[in-house]
Amino acid sequence: MNRSVPVFLLLVSCAVLTAQSVQPVQQIAVPRIEKMPSMPQPWRLRDWKKTALEFDRTAFDYRATGKYFPLIWDDPARRNGFDSP
Repeated sequence: MNRSVPVFLLLVSCAVLTAQSVQPVQQIAVPRIEKMPSMPQPWRLRDWKKTALEFDRTAFDYRATGKYFPLIWDDPARRNGFDSP
């Protein structure tokens, strides 16, 4: 008999016994939290696809102008670790 089989059975037995003895966590009501609405108003879900596309448009715009723009530049010496078009 392979030695790993008894070890495996021991580990499975311990896992099963531990899982059976664990009690679920008791939920405690916090009065201040209970006063908060479950759905805040006004509720607005952020469109993350739109946000990501707008970021990419801004971050990779070579012609952007402003105090900290453009955020991207040509680096023919490849000091930044990657090749930009």
